Amino acid sequence: MDEIEDSLYEGALAIVLDTSAKSLISDERYTLAAATARMDHHIFVEDICQAEVTDTSFESCCGLITALAIEGGLTVSPVAAKALYTGMITDSGRFRYDSTNAQTFRMASFLMERTFDTADIYKNLYADSLWSIQLRARFTLKIQMTPHRVAYIYTTREEAAESGADSFTISRGMVGTMSEIRGIDSWVNFTETEDGVLCEIRSNRYNINPIAVKYGGGGHQKASGATLKDREEAMALLSDLCALSEEG
Repeated sequence: MDEIEDSLYEGALAIVLDTSAKSLISDERYTLAAATARMDHHIFVEDICQAEVTDTSFESCCGLITALAIEGGLTVSPVAAKALYTGMITDSGRFRYDSTNAQTFRMASFLMERTFDTADIYKNLYADSLWSIQLRARFTLKIQMTPHRVAYIYTTREEAAESGADSFTISRGMVGTMSEIRGIDSWVNFTETEDGVLCEIRSNRYNINPIAVKYGGGGHQKASGATLKDREEAMALLSDLCALSEEG
């Protein structure tokens, strides 16, 4: 990240993007700015800024920003278009998730008219090192299943240290290893860190967001997260997911 001096916030407008809760903002100094604005596509949790724009009909925050550019008649350079299109690809799972709709493709079409190399995006975005592929294989072997067919991975701090990967790579990166198991509607990845147990929850059928909110997190209906106190609380959340599957 760029190193920003406190003085740069004086008289400035701070724009917070793509987050539904204050606790998830990487730098709380945005409050030092003269004015603040938030643009987000997650389910609303709380007021964060003076000006708030939250629209869950968009598959990504990048899609929402693209709509703002169109409505405001802003000039979008090929570099900006490529960056926004990349954000739409990643948040929509290459246009596969339920959040993808007709609006998504209208925004994508507008960006592609700015002319950039989509092959270059995919080539770099999904190319992986042998180490990363082997890491996914190790975590695939850690997958467990509850009697209610909720899949989960639990990684202790010791296991995380032994893997050689950072907490983000393990938590956000490994949750997808459970996404295509036949018969599984919900899955969750728990990762112990110094600050608590990172929790990434996903489902292809249920609205799991209320469960994330119950434990201080948030996100989307079918993709949410939270930071939990300990393993006991993680297992309580897992039980809630099992109850949801039983109800469904």
